[in-house]
Amino acid sequence: MQPVEEPVVESAPLAWRMAPQLCHRDAVTGEDCSWYHGLWQFLRLMGLAGSASDRGDFYQRAIQASVARMVAPRILISGAADYAMLAQVIAACHDLSIKPAVTVVDVCETPLHLNRWYGDRASFPVNTSRSNLLDYSPPRFFDLICTDSILGRFPPGQWGILAKKWMELLNPGGAILTASRLRQGAGDERISFPADQAQAFRDAVLRGARERHASLGIDPQLLARGAEIYAERQSTYAVRSTDQFRSLFEDAGFAIEELSINQRITDNSASIKAPTVPHRGEFLQIVARRP
Repeated sequence: MQPVEEPVVESAPLAWRMAPQLCHRDAVTGEDCSWYHGLWQFLRLMGLAGSASDRGDFYQRAIQASVARMVAPRILISGAADYAMLAQVIAACHDLSIKPAVTVVDVCETPLHLNRWYGDRASFPVNTSRSNLLDYSPPRFFDLICTDSILGRFPPGQWGILAKKWMELLNPGGAILTASRLRQGAGDERISFPADQAQAFRDAVLRGARERHASLGIDPQLLARGAEIYAERQSTYAVRSTDQFRSLFEDAGFAIEELSINQRITDNSASIKAPTVPHRGEFLQIVARRP
């Protein structure tokens, strides 16, 4: 597969600086998501955040299989913490010598800004739309939808609505590619950072920030405080079984073309086990097609 360049060292300070200005503010609570988007690139740099790049072989292979016979496929990236999925799309299509029309949709402007920034670096035009996906109404539908680890952002009661929206956004014969961590034995409740893991996470970020202070130029204590807030607020919902994952797409009308397991056999350097932090376990990967 095509090697993927992700300039995280450059994008981390950019996201930290731009998130307080761009991040979506909740109309009810007044809170924004800069605690998440501002820190995310630093976490990736330190090996403390997972992304589509961890499953790059699956995404590039599945993207190529889905669009190989198309001249100018329309591809939607549904939700984005950063440009990691866009990087997989660009690499996969580069191997095929095709130029897809790519749109990234997210409720927050910060990841959209990062996708445009990455697209500019790669001389690859990217359309962006700041919208809640469930309210998104594009002028034309898509041949392929790519998204990674998005189910955990929604309560399980909303997953069926999300899957039906993906179906609605696809042309007949179009496909969706996605992956989600498998947490067998978990319940429907939101999973948060355990107290001991939150402290370990904060300490790991502080160590990483001190090691990289010369290149990043950001006060390590500021990043450590950011890590404390991140651990207080970050959470996820669990995909509990392969059958649950499969049924979600089948119930929405999709035909399953692939359902595979990506086995991660290593932990992060600090052995932290908490939401969004990569550690040993299984990811379910799916290719589901609209008939």
